[in-house]
Amino acid sequence: MKLDFARPSSVKQVLPEGVYDFQFVSAAEGFTRTGKEMITVTLRVTDSAGNPHKIADWFGAWSARKVIEFCRATGMHSVLEKQELKASDLIINTGGRCVIAVRQANGQYPASNEIKSYLPSQSSRTQQSALSDSTVKPIRFEFNYDPAEVN
Repeated sequence: MKLDFARPSSVKQVLPEGVYDFQFVSAAEGFTRTGKEMITVTLRVTDSAGNPHKIADWFGAWSARKVIEFCRATGMHSVLEKQELKASDLIINTGGRCVIAVRQANGQYPASNEIKSYLPSQSSRTQQSALSDSTVKPIRFEFNYDPAEVN
């Protein structure tokens, strides 16, 4: 196989909107531009041709609904029971299904994909969970970092 390093592809392929299987690849704690705590999760999604794509999603205090959906989709019910979230609590290589949308190009930013929602796993739908929507309390985000390293 001949490799062509002269013209690396800098254009990221945007997936069409739809429902996709995903595999959870990684999570990293960090901060938004405004200083709010967040966790960046990376998912691997495969298109219809079998090509892998990485898509990032961001969890923070503003996205409790999405965190609940993610935990139900991947079977990580223990995170919901603890009502707190650390990147280290998330189990790598778990998977599920998600709804992917297209974020249109905006100024200097090209079009990209975003996760609109996570779909509950079959076991989440059939299992009687003690965590109904009416009993789930806000999730507290907990980060392990040294404030001296943040500058």
